[in-house]
Amino acid sequence: ASEKLSPADLRIGVHPLSDDVGRVEAKVRADIAALVTGHPMGEALSEMAFSLARRLDWCEPKEAAQLNRELRACLVELASMAVMDDDDFESELSTPTRDTEDS
Repeated sequence: ASEKLSPADLRIGVHPLSDDVGRVEAKVRADIAALVTGHPMGEALSEMAFSLARRLDWCEPKEAAQLNRELRACLVELASMAVMDDDDFESELSTPTRDTEDS
């Protein structure tokens, strides 16, 4: 049986069973595992996303919209940091080039 949590417990991300992972948290963990990021903030943002997902799984319905917005913003930020090591496209874009012809 699942214990009843207080609103304060939900605000700090406590969930009924320490080993119990909700649907949102499980999906967020799988999605983040697929991202490759070398950005120094990647790990911190990942942990933040896990915490928000856990809270979203166990929150009161009235808190869901705000948590959803925060989680989405965090995931968008993480995705923007993703690095694909086998793709030179980004490095080509950031390399300035000049036309060698005289005008």
